[in-house]
Amino acid sequence: MKKWTHSLPAKIIAIFLTTLIAAGTILSAVGAGVMVSKDFYTQSEESLRSALYRSLLSEQSQEVFEHYRWGELETYLPASPNYYYEIHRQGGEQLGGNYTGQPTQLSMENTYYWSEENGYYYGKDLVEEDSVVVITGYLAETLTGTDRFTVFGSWLHWFYSMRYWIFILAASGLLLLAALLVFLFCSAGYRAGVEGPVLNPLDRIPFDLLTLALVLIFSLEVGVANALGNGPGLFFWILFGVIDFLLLLAFSMSFATRLKVGGLIRRTLIGRILLFSGRKIREGWEKFKFLAGNLPLVWKTGIGLAVLSFGELFILAIVWDRGALLLWWVLEKLVLIPLILYIAIALRKLQLGGQKLAEGGLSERVETERLVGDFKAFGETLNSINDGMNHAVEERMKSERFKTELITNVSHDIKTPLTSIINYVDLIKKEEPENEKLRQYVEVLDRQSARLKKLIEDLVEASKASTGNLPVHLAPCNVGVLLTQMAGEYDERFQLSALELVLHQPEEPVLVEADGRHFWRILDNLMVNICKYAQSHTRVYLDLIATSEEALIIFRNISKAPLNISGEELMERFVRGDSSRNTEGSGLGLSIARSLCELQGAELLLSVDGDLFKVTMRFQRLKPADGQN
Repeated sequence: MKKWTHSLPAKIIAIFLTTLIAAGTILSAVGAGVMVSKDFYTQSEESLRSALYRSLLSEQSQEVFEHYRWGELETYLPASPNYYYEIHRQGGEQLGGNYTGQPTQLSMENTYYWSEENGYYYGKDLVEEDSVVVITGYLAETLTGTDRFTVFGSWLHWFYSMRYWIFILAASGLLLLAALLVFLFCSAGYRAGVEGPVLNPLDRIPFDLLTLALVLIFSLEVGVANALGNGPGLFFWILFGVIDFLLLLAFSMSFATRLKVGGLIRRTLIGRILLFSGRKIREGWEKFKFLAGNLPLVWKTGIGLAVLSFGELFILAIVWDRGALLLWWVLEKLVLIPLILYIAIALRKLQLGGQKLAEGGLSERVETERLVGDFKAFGETLNSINDGMNHAVEERMKSERFKTELITNVSHDIKTPLTSIINYVDLIKKEEPENEKLRQYVEVLDRQSARLKKLIEDLVEASKASTGNLPVHLAPCNVGVLLTQMAGEYDERFQLSALELVLHQPEEPVLVEADGRHFWRILDNLMVNICKYAQSHTRVYLDLIATSEEALIIFRNISKAPLNISGEELMERFVRGDSSRNTEGSGLGLSIARSLCELQGAELLLSVDGDLFKVTMRFQRLKPADGQN
């Protein structure tokens, strides 16, 4: 197939055959239509022949009358040897003729009304009887020679015999024409030696200009035909028909080639103009969006109000009808009210999103699907902040978990040799060495190893508490009882440190929901901290204050060393109020206490006022009925 579609001679032969078959098919279709209109399929051949001869006799009689009218009847001789005529007035006067009684097969009488004075035709009621001319035409019984009667009769016989075959010819021609057209459309654009379809010079003309040129050519042909009137003969119509068919065929093949190559719309003049205009409009729109996007919201609002005000002023200037003004007012409100409501809803969404973000709702997001413009951009900014904070928190938690794992692993590795040291120190002590210096060395080792063990335990506990890895079992606890027990347990240590503990608590029981073990550890850390850093010969105040909603536990003491540090800094790990670090301690006690409070849903606050050291724990108070349940 490729061999034929890429062959130029094959295309030329196909075009030639297509033209011939198209002409034959059109003639067959026209002939079939004429025969249907002339009743070839309902009448016999003799009936059709009789009607044909009558029509030819009328035409011949008309020719006779024209010669009589112009005074040429004496010299007139009919061209047909098979036609005879008689002409006489309606009154009976014989005017001429060549009929002398010859045998005939058909006669036809025609009457003409006219005036001999001026040669015009009139209606029969307006013409005198002497001005009425009757012409009787006769057709010879046996036709001889070659004239209109014999030629048309032969054609009639041929067409009548072909009246059914003509449909077969038309259908066959139509099928062949369709096959040839398919071949031509498939081969359009292909050339020998070239793989894909290519455009020829005709195909490079913009398609809309080519279509316009074709329409102009057809219009010119119609104009020429109208100008010539009845002048053009059969050759003229055949020539114009062939030219038009070839033009349509070239146009169709060019259309097929353009479809194969692609870009049909882009290759039209109108398409190029539209594409260029669309590109410029998009560029202008992008510039406008860039300019509008970089303008502050205040400027956008001001420009919008200015445009609205100018529009209102323009309407007021050109419209004086009260009904029209009322209609404009209604339309304006129908636009402005939904717009203002939309802005209010958008601002409310952004406000709620900001509040949730400020309250720490990192999982909350602002819905931006129905927001537009700056509102959507601000909502996405809030969501980005939310995502950034979530990412930061996750990284922080990841870092804390890593620290906890690191501390746990290192502490485990340290505990193994430390346990061996403690055990061997204990064995040496049981041997009761006699050397005094050796006993002192053993005591130092015992004391420092115990301190190191305590430091490791505090470090592990601080890491677990800060990351929430400690189990918490909340239950109602009587704070007053715990404080009394703690005071009794530390009474001896307070006396050794020359401190006086002053405990104030209400008479009624104060219940809070807490983990008893963790709660005791908080109190223990705070009391140990007081024993280490409180000024001797001072009082230590421990107050329990109960309200309807909260229970406050307040520790107050005077520091023996100047506190040149804020309360928040003292809460950090490894920070001690004794900057010289002469006392024992790890700097983890307050950090552990705060973390344990937070695990139980409580709050620990620390404040420093000069040498006054104050710690406040805030728990939600349980009612007695809740505690009993």
